[in-house]
Amino acid sequence: MRGTLLACLHVCASTVGAQTYFYIDAIEVQPQQPTPADVVSVNLVGGLSSTGAYVVSSSAQVIGTEVIISIVAADPGGFTVIVPHTEVVELGLLAAGTYTISFAPVNFGDYAPGPQHTFTVTGAGPSCDSVFISSVYWHPFVDDVLVVHSYHYLLDTLFSPHLVLLGTGGDTLAQEINPFPYMDRFVDYWHTLPLEEGVTLPDNTAEGTLQLFSNGFTGAACTFAGPFDLCPTSGCINMMPVLQNLGGGITTGEFAWNIYDAQSNLMALGSFTLNDAQQADTGYACLEPGSYTLDVAPLDPPSGGQPYFGVTLGSNVNGPTAPVSWSLPVPLPFDFYGPCAQVAQGVPDQGSPTLLTYVEGEVLHVWRTDGEPLGATRLFDAHGSMVQQHPGTSTDLRLHLGAGASGLYVLHTGTTRLKVMVP
Repeated sequence: MRGTLLACLHVCASTVGAQTYFYIDAIEVQPQQPTPADVVSVNLVGGLSSTGAYVVSSSAQVIGTEVIISIVAADPGGFTVIVPHTEVVELGLLAAGTYTISFAPVNFGDYAPGPQHTFTVTGAGPSCDSVFISSVYWHPFVDDVLVVHSYHYLLDTLFSPHLVLLGTGGDTLAQEINPFPYMDRFVDYWHTLPLEEGVTLPDNTAEGTLQLFSNGFTGAACTFAGPFDLCPTSGCINMMPVLQNLGGGITTGEFAWNIYDAQSNLMALGSFTLNDAQQADTGYACLEPGSYTLDVAPLDPPSGGQPYFGVTLGSNVNGPTAPVSWSLPVPLPFDFYGPCAQVAQGVPDQGSPTLLTYVEGEVLHVWRTDGEPLGATRLFDAHGSMVQQHPGTSTDLRLHLGAGASGLYVLHTGTTRLKVMVP
């Protein structure tokens, strides 16, 4: 029947002088019930006008929900018989929706039934079961920005996601401004989503849905249901103080860094090293949500360059920065998960024993006032290097500092940290 129809079409077309070298009588979409996770193709089933006819080129363009297929056929000569032929046109991944197929033909005839010119893609998104949202948190250093941590396991797929957080009423709460492509599998991605003007998120919770839009897709490609808790659940979160030379010469030397909380308690310390081969260095600290200051003090004479220090979570999730002062340190204030500080402060404080110290000559005396053992005790110098450690099974210790010891030391006993100035 199909051959008879094609033969008739060929004869009729030849009678009127039309140059039609490829006729189709059926359009088959593969797979038959595609989802956004499937690579979609269109099979154009028909026949060529002679033994010498062939399809020069075929391609497709998807604009919204319209699929425009361009076909170019040619016939340099041959026996005038219908030669069965199926042309396969790849469409790739498509978002959910109903699509219409149209043609931009050259020497091509479309005789497929009308209903075969539409098809529907059903489902949630492009391999959405392989896109994972690890967390949706506040930005650690900016109070009106969210950070979405994602990773994916997509095979042979490249797409640029654009994340939007919608409220329960469909209103936009926050959205990504500068999306970037998912180019590698098994790689973590960190998306920053500024809140829309006037938006507040009570109780540090984002209701609604997180939607992933992407190039080549119409509508949301993937949807992830909330609510999302915007505060990390662990007691302290790892972060990094950093030092980097921004140019204008080579910076060399040692730099001591210290992080203090709002009550001026020393929370972390360490040192940076810059030399001819290394013009940036990083430290590590684990902090609870709250307000802090970071100061950096050069331990060597001034050198060249423009050394700047600051705080970061890594992966381009950065906080404030400031230039290093070659004289007295200038503290850099920063909030760390500021909106979560009240939540963290709401956890009952178990308290810590009173720790007392005094320096007598070369000896540092340390003791607890509650009569309990000190616990594991470590002493650090201003460079962040540990100079002594003791098991701390007694209620007091006598630490011999050695001749000429002076300056700032930090004493760690259990969960207590104490600054000690040795004259």
